Amino acid sequence: MDMLHLVDPLPAHCILPPPHRHLLPHGRGGGIKDEDGCWAQPGGHTLASLPVIHHFIRQQVRHISLLIPNVPLLSRKTTAATRGNHRYKIYAEGFTWSVSLKYILSCGSLALMINPQYEDFFSRGLLPRKHYWHTRSDNLCESIKFAVDWGNEHPIEAEGIGKEGQAFMQDLDMGRVYEYMYHLIVEYSKLQDFKPVPPPSAHETCERSILCFADKQQSGFLENSYALSSSSLPCTLGQPDRNFINSWLQEKQKRVDSLQELEMSRLLSG
Repeated sequence: MDMLHLVDPLPAHCILPPPHRHLLPHGRGGGIKDEDGCWAQPGGHTLASLPVIHHFIRQQVRHISLLIPNVPLLSRKTTAATRGNHRYKIYAEGFTWSVSLKYILSCGSLALMINPQYEDFFSRGLLPRKHYWHTRSDNLCESIKFAVDWGNEHPIEAEGIGKEGQAFMQDLDMGRVYEYMYHLIVEYSKLQDFKPVPPPSAHETCERSILCFADKQQSGFLENSYALSSSSLPCTLGQPDRNFINSWLQEKQKRVDSLQELEMSRLLSG
């Protein structure tokens, strides 16, 4: 299929000019330069770096070359930071859940989510047309084109949605995320009908035993992702509020239906 070239793209090379690269948080292990001489950040610092980077990108002049399937969207040399140099970002699942949603939202671009079938640990809190734009999967190309046309006609509102999605990710507290993981594991363990026992061939490992197999760059990433034990006990898991959950799901579906009606009215009007 031919490329749908909507507007001209901006180059996706190192976003920050050399005088400003020192503003990126390098963490304990320091930054690592990529093959283009740009500072590459370990995964644990990428989300923190993105708002600093995009402070130097004027939203009013951000554009995109929106590509249709079978045409590569971005150069293979891009990083999580440089991929944010676009007005729109498309989130598409594969055969299963995709890890990229949190990075796409953190860019501050208007995220076009193609009718997701899976939930991330935070995605249930997202609302269409507040944190992202819901696009249909049954009429994909037309749905994406409509979203981009709408965004070009309403640039302030489109930018606001992108900023809301970015703020949502920035407000995630890692302490709460770890508590969620803890309760998730505990609840899953209650479903087990056996007690896990280490096999005879198992060996206990320590921090140094993991680092010794890593090269210098990998060691830097591992050290920057190191998490200390919490000084407080995890929160208490309360009973689910079914009324709140149902109300939230209804509001989410109402917003999806509203966007689909808006899209259909545009298609019917030509």
